[in-house]
Amino acid sequence: MTGLKTASAQWLETEDGFGLCTRPLSTLLEEKGIRDTGISLSNSSDVESYYDDWHLYRVAGESPVYGLLKLREQEHDYVPGFSDRDEPSVSVSFVAFPLEAFETLPQGCQPGQPEMERFVNAFRDVTERFTRKHDPRLQQYFSNPANRGSYLIGQTYLQKLLSLFPNGSIPFPDRHRLASARLLQGLAELNRRSGRTIVDFQRRGIFLADPLHPTQEELQAVLAFHTGNLSLNSFAAEIKFHADALVKWEARIPYMGKRYWYRAALRADMQFGPENRLYSMLLCPYYHPGSRLLREQEALHGKR
Repeated sequence: MTGLKTASAQWLETEDGFGLCTRPLSTLLEEKGIRDTGISLSNSSDVESYYDDWHLYRVAGESPVYGLLKLREQEHDYVPGFSDRDEPSVSVSFVAFPLEAFETLPQGCQPGQPEMERFVNAFRDVTERFTRKHDPRLQQYFSNPANRGSYLIGQTYLQKLLSLFPNGSIPFPDRHRLASARLLQGLAELNRRSGRTIVDFQRRGIFLADPLHPTQEELQAVLAFHTGNLSLNSFAAEIKFHADALVKWEARIPYMGKRYWYRAALRADMQFGPENRLYSMLLCPYYHPGSRLLREQEALHGKR
């Protein structure tokens, strides 16, 4: 991958100080002999059900700050209170994760122990609660359009998806019938540019000509069907849009709406689903080719 280097077996890094742990939290917890954290009262082996898609990330500085992001493929194990949801998505939280909450977990730590309670509370604060504010260092990193961390996240997600289907035949996610007109037009354009049918609605799948060497159009089709973004540029622009909103919207939105919009911006959630056209035009500029956000990404990183 251009501009990236492998720091160790566990971390990928960009040259601007962003790092992504390649192993999910579930693997890191299992190495500590932990199978149950108590986050699910009905599942005594909740580590694999709740933590398998969440990864640590970090932003360098005098003291690195850590966060959590989700890289979830299409799953089929959702039961309320037993496991997390099934829909494919990428989520980047701008709330800092206290790494010591993980590091201080003793081997074989059990639900109810003080160290486990601290870890679960820290995890939920970052991933689902709205009780803590964003970390300015995380916000500033993702607001800088020149930084490459969002591209590393998108590339790592694509690698994960491709690894699940080594034959190059990738089935549509379950919600494919909810594809918007914008997305359908974009997918048709990818087929036209490639000169063949990458996205096949008859066979309900994405088909790579050479799974070991996917083309840009093939990668864009895979990304589109899992995040709603027709390019990595759009993916990065969406993360920046949310990071910007954390500090820009507060001055512009009436008092009654501040709390809602701030909460909506605490996580950048890229996922496939239905779209309201007016809402998309007004509040999703990262989808639209002529938008300043998207043109800025293309100018800095090339069309990807």
